[in-house]
Amino acid sequence: MKVGLIDLSSSIPWLRCRSTMLAFLYALITSELVVYKLAGLQIESKYQVDLIEGLRVFNTTYRGLTVAEGFNKLSPAIRLSGDSRQLVLPVEVYSKAANLLYYSNEFTFAVTLRQEERNTGTILSFSEGNNRFLEVQTSGRKDEVRFHYTCKDMLYVETFPYRLADNTWHQLALTVSGNNIEIYVDCSKIYTRVLKEIEHNFTGRNVSLWLGQRTPRHFLFKGFLQDVKIIGRSHGYIQQCPQLNTGCPTCGQFHELRLSVVHLENRLRELTNRLVEAEERLTVVEECECRKNCQINGSIHPDGASWKEACDICSCL
Repeated sequence: MKVGLIDLSSSIPWLRCRSTMLAFLYALITSELVVYKLAGLQIESKYQVDLIEGLRVFNTTYRGLTVAEGFNKLSPAIRLSGDSRQLVLPVEVYSKAANLLYYSNEFTFAVTLRQEERNTGTILSFSEGNNRFLEVQTSGRKDEVRFHYTCKDMLYVETFPYRLADNTWHQLALTVSGNNIEIYVDCSKIYTRVLKEIEHNFTGRNVSLWLGQRTPRHFLFKGFLQDVKIIGRSHGYIQQCPQLNTGCPTCGQFHELRLSVVHLENRLRELTNRLVEAEERLTVVEECECRKNCQINGSIHPDGASWKEACDICSCL
């Protein structure tokens, strides 16, 4: 018995042209990003967490917090004062924020603020006790913005010299894309840096999300906060400054592309191994005489055998 082998390399040409396929994948992703940019960036509310809204400031009273008029009239601002507060977000708000960070390697912390001079305070913090995992802080003593993050359970603090604690309104956005961070103040990009790999998976930890402080008595922000948001999408700074341009693609999108290429190469390697195994099995089948026995009424007759059943001569063919 002859079994014909199919030349899969000719019937599936992309197996022979991996570089062409990878180039096509890159072009496809890039074209989608260009269309995304030209269509105008719109970030759905499900990818945003408004921390002030999460506190339900109009229905709940907090010590050291007063609802006030802010930089714009479209959303409430809060004034924070005193030396002891308890502005921890409800569990459902924390869960939404943690999920946004867990499922995206691109996110933005955005805030409009008016900070008292000489105050060093935390704007938002994912912390467990005095251990912080992600935190945005401004220092009026050293005139710098601080970004606290962890990498392989080690704490790192990145500092960006800039005076925000001058008792005037400013817009601040920290945009993370992969291991790249960009700092925007008043709709101008002032810093771009490459960091270590940022951990933003809080699974299995007793982490809380704080607004305007790290703990009840540590690094209390004093002044006004408005539109404090966590945005789990690329180019989150556009929510503050829609007139700004957006880079295309971002570092995070390049990272996703690299992971996709690695995954694709692994799948190609796996498929190649399966094809080799299939060819080996087909070769064995091709060389086999493939004789089959015949089973009649409980009796087994070898291939090619003949026997008599009553007046009939039977053969196993």
